[in-house]
Amino acid sequence: DHYPVMVVGSRVTKREGIFIPQSLIQWKNKSLDDVTWEDNEVLRGQFPDFILEDKDISLGGGIDRGGGVDINNADE
Repeated sequence: DHYPVMVVGSRVTKREGIFIPQSLIQWKNKSLDDVTWEDNEVLRGQFPDFILEDKDISLGGGIDRGGGVDINNADE
């Protein structure tokens, strides 16, 4: 069975000038080493019953980029 079981990340990529939302998918009977980036539109078409988690995705950001704030030193 080839079926997504969990979204473990999200990002927006740019392809031919168009921003494409993607989700990092863990697949049924596969390990976390086998996750893949998939276009959200394709996932919705192939797996209409699979719920993509609502995430706040900023353009240009994503799981593969840094930019977080160290909360221990935020007031310094």
